[in-house]
Parts: sequence; structure tokens; C-alpha cells
Amino acid sequence: MEKERLIKIKIDNLLFGYSNNHKSLIFNDLSLQIYENEVVTILGRSGCGKTTLLNLIVGDLTPNAGIVEVNNQSKVSFSLMPQTSIFIPFRTSFENAALPIELINNFDTETLNKLKQLFIVFGLSGYENKFPSELSGGMKQRLGLIQNFATDTQLRIFDEPLNALDYTSVVNLTDTVWNKLKTKKETGIFVTHDIEFAVSVSDRLIILKGYDSGFSEINMSAEIAQTIPSKRKTIAGFKEISNKVVTELLN
Repeated sequence: MEKERLIKIKIDNLLFGYSNNHKSLIFNDLSLQIYENEVVTILGRSGCGKTTLLNLIVGDLTPNAGIVEVNNQSKVSFSLMPQTSIFIPFRTSFENAALPIELINNFDTETLNKLKQLFIVFGLSGYENKFPSELSGGMKQRLGLIQNFATDTQLRIFDEPLNALDYTSVVNLTDTVWNKLKTKKETGIFVTHDIEFAVSVSDRLIILKGYDSGFSEINMSAEIAQTIPSKRKTIAGFKEISNKVVTELLN
């Protein structure tokens, strides 16, 4: 008998708009679930509400009506890598990466050693004492990933995390992030426009359709979901899923 999956995020009858005008609603009666230890990618056309949905999940926005809960709570511990990471200019890369640790006052030797290791894992070793102005766009994205993984948390969220990197770096870092999420059995949510990345990294795709149409979803086969991202393209069904995503986005 298949083990029942535990719900991590519950969105029920969500109604949200940035004004009281009904015609300006972004979500109208949206209901969906994301499960514990699941890696989900949210796709959709520009303006369909992908980043807005993330902000509702982490509590930066409040629904007009309906429920958005993580672990049955309206407020939750999370780690968010935004589309454009903002670093403190007068702090070094290491000091910027350590900000989440400072916020929870957890500066012990073990935590700092883990942070140093993350600079190696994410290919930024040797740049710990560089300032943000001395880093390229791709390096800043690597720093954003380090910052995201600096602390333990209930939920990791990534908004277009690798869009400034070359193809080889994207492939390698996708494997690294996926391995970390799966090894630690964490829930991860990505937002992206990159269909190949989405199919490569996810257990499930959620494709937002806008106010009237809600969303559609695509589940990866067990074989694809259990395969490291860089190897998924060799599996039967990968291309078919990618084509299905394109069709869903166009409809």
C-alpha cells in the first residue's frame, strides 16, 4: 500500500488581487497542494502570478480570501532566493552569505564550517572576501544559492535561480541543488521560464494559467523523478513531457 503523502503547503479557495477591483484579481478560487519532500516548479506566462504566489506562500502578501498554510501555519520558516538577490555592498561575500545565520543567532563553529563548505560546493571558493561589486552576475547567483542553504529551514524557494549562468554551470548547479534537497528530504519550490530546467529538476510541474483558468499539473514518472537532473534527458518520456509543457503554456 502506497504511503500517504503529507501536505506541506495547502492553498484553498485563494482569492487575491492588488486592488479591490474584481477584474484585477490574479487568483480566483485557486486550490492546490504541495507535499513534504517534493520538488515542484511553477511555470506560466509572464504576469500569470508566479512570483505573487511565492509571496503569498511565505506570508509577504495576505490573501483577500481563502487559505494559504505551510505545515498548518500561516507563518513559516523558509529560505527564499529572489529573482534578483540584493546583497549589502559593504559586506564581503562570506558576510553576506552568513546573514541568515546572524538572523537566528547561530554562529557556532559547525555552522560556519558548513558555510565555508558551501562556497566550495557552489563553485565560489576563493571569493569569500570579495565584495558584491567585484562579482559577476553568475557569481552573485551562486552566492544567492549559498545564502539559501546557509541554514536549516522548513521550505526552500528559488525564483529564477540560474538565469544568469552558462549552460554547463546550470547543469552542474541543478544537480547540486537537487542532490541537497533530496539528501536532506526538503521541500523545494522553483519558479522559472526554462522548460528544460523545470522538467530536469522537478517531481511535479504546476502551470499557472491566469485568473480564469486556474492551473494544470504534470507529474514526472517515478523513473524520471528519481534520476539526477543531468541524466534525465536520456530517459524515455523526457521530450514528451517538455512538449506537453509547451502545449500547456500556449493554451
